Amino acid sequence: MAVILRKSPQTKLLRKTWPRIYSLNGGGTFMVDLRRRGAGSRRCFKTLAEAKTQADAAATERDDHGVTMLNVSPKDRMLMLDAMERLRSVNATVNQAVDFYLQHLEAQESPTISAAVADYMIARELDMKRGDLARTSFNGIRRFMDRVGATLGELRVTNLDEHTIRQFLDSHQHCSARTRDNLLRMLSRFLTHCRMRRWVTVNPCSLVKVKVPRTDVKILSVDECEMLLRCAETSKHSEVWVPYVSLGLFLGCRPYEVLGMDWSQVNDDHVEILPHTTKVRDRRFVPMNETAAVWLKPYRRPSGRVVGRNRRKQWDSLMRSSGYNSARPFIVDGLRHTAASMFIQRTQNRALVSEWLGTSPEILRRHYRVPVSAADCERFWAIR
Repeated sequence: MAVILRKSPQTKLLRKTWPRIYSLNGGGTFMVDLRRRGAGSRRCFKTLAEAKTQADAAATERDDHGVTMLNVSPKDRMLMLDAMERLRSVNATVNQAVDFYLQHLEAQESPTISAAVADYMIARELDMKRGDLARTSFNGIRRFMDRVGATLGELRVTNLDEHTIRQFLDSHQHCSARTRDNLLRMLSRFLTHCRMRRWVTVNPCSLVKVKVPRTDVKILSVDECEMLLRCAETSKHSEVWVPYVSLGLFLGCRPYEVLGMDWSQVNDDHVEILPHTTKVRDRRFVPMNETAAVWLKPYRRPSGRVVGRNRRKQWDSLMRSSGYNSARPFIVDGLRHTAASMFIQRTQNRALVSEWLGTSPEILRRHYRVPVSAADCERFWAIR
C-alpha cells in the first residue's frame, strides 16, 4: 500500500533513470521519486517489487506521451504553439478553448425546443400505449409541454440554461412552491430525454432548486372532511362522489387511481390498485378499514366504473356546496395528504403507510405528512 513520505531519512539510490527508486531505513521502505522539474510527488512502498511496478508504469506513460508528440507534424505543432500563445493573452487553456468550441457547435446542431417537445411527446405516447404511463399522467405531461413549447419554443435546446429555467418558473408565481417544484421535475424529465438524444450534455435543471416550505403541505381539518362527506352524501350524484371522496380520504388513493378504478377492485378486506392506473406503475393492495367500509357499503357493486365520465361539472357543484370557490380553493391532493397524515398518527409506522400509498417514506415525510393530534385522529376515524 502506498503512503506519502513525511520525512527524509538516509537514502540509497537503487535506480538512476527517471523515476528514481531509493531504499530508505535500511531497506524497510522503498521510495519512487516521480518529481519532474519541481512538480510531482514521492511515493513510498513496503516492497521493492511494488516500487518497480509504480516506476515502470510512470516511465511507460511518459514514453507514450513523448511518442504521441513526435507523431505531431511540424505544421500542427506550430499551430498548437500559436494557439497557446493567443490563449495566454486571455488567461485560457487549450482545453477551455476546445470545450467552448464544442458547446457552440452543439448549439448550432441542437433542435428548437418546439421540435424537441414534439419528439418527447411521441416517446411519452408510446409509453402510454405500452401501458408504462397512465393516460391521465400523459395528459398532464402534454398540457405542461404545450406550455413549455408556447413560452420557450423558438429557443434551441442548448439555450435552455439555468437562468432561462428560473425565469420560466418565476412566471408561475401564482402557483405554490410545491407546484413549481413539480413543474421543475417535469422539465427535468424532458431535458433528460434531450440528453439521451445527445442534444445536450448536461441537464441544467440539476442547478435549479425550488424551496418548498414545510408549511406548504396542507390537509383538511376534521370538520372540513365531515362537511365534504355530508355534501357528497346529499348531492344528486352521491353514488359517484361519496365513493370518490371516501377512497381518497380514508384509503389514500390518488385521484386518477380512483378515476380508473372498477368496483371489482374494491373487496371486503382490501382495495386493489392496478399498475395502469397508478403513478409508479406498481400493483398494490390498500387494507380496508372500518371507516372506509361504512362509507362505501351503500354504493358498492359487483363491477362497473366507480366514477363515470362527465364528472367535471358534478365535481364543481360539490365544491360549491362544500364552501370552496376561487377565494377559498380546495387543497390540491387534500384527500390523499389528509389520509397519509391520519394513517401515520394512527399506526406510528411511516414505512407501512408508504407501502399502502405507493410512495417512499422520505417523500411521505417531505411532501405528504402534516402533524395531527391524537384527538383529531380519533375524531377523523370516527366520522360516520
